[in-house]
Amino acid sequence: MTLRLADIVQSLAGEASAELVGNPETLIVHLSTLDAAGPQDLTFLSHPKYLGKLAQSAAACVVVGPGAREAAVRRGGCIVVDDPYHYFALITQLWKRRHFPAPQPQIHPSAFIDPGASLAAGVSVGAFACIAAGAVIGAGARIAEHCVVGQRVLIGADSRLSARVTVGDDCSIGERCIVHPGAVIGADGFGFAAHGGQWVK
Repeated sequence: MTLRLADIVQSLAGEASAELVGNPETLIVHLSTLDAAGPQDLTFLSHPKYLGKLAQSAAACVVVGPGAREAAVRRGGCIVVDDPYHYFALITQLWKRRHFPAPQPQIHPSAFIDPGASLAAGVSVGAFACIAAGAVIGAGARIAEHCVVGQRVLIGADSRLSARVTVGDDCSIGERCIVHPGAVIGADGFGFAAHGGQWVK
């Protein structure tokens, strides 16, 4: 899976202005860190304290700010932007869209969905997930494998629960949220209070 430098800059032109220095036909195979980048990789330099590492980088192209332009051009290919960190984040989003398109919505046959739960259009539910009564899942949300969604939980549109997430009863998650694998939302809080020689929850 590759992207040409020209395609990257052109695809992001509506979100950020950029100056491409070097061969626009260069193919990028990986996104990487400044230290680990190889001759087919694209990376970024966002802080001046790492400027010394720029000349040593083997990257095909480095995203840099205006202050590092001269050093980057001496080294090789570069993309000059106002905010390299932000631009690299946009590149990672583009990379994901091109190489890892969202799967078609589906409900896995092993998932349990209570008849009292409400799922909007385009919701995906993975294997062995459990959605309890009264839960409301917004359009385009993705509930991955082995997730547990409690009673009366609200999950906003286009949110993503990764594998093994537990959302306790009566919790709410907004739109376009990402919950990482194994997270627990709605667990007991506040600990125990010591009172009269006993622990009170």
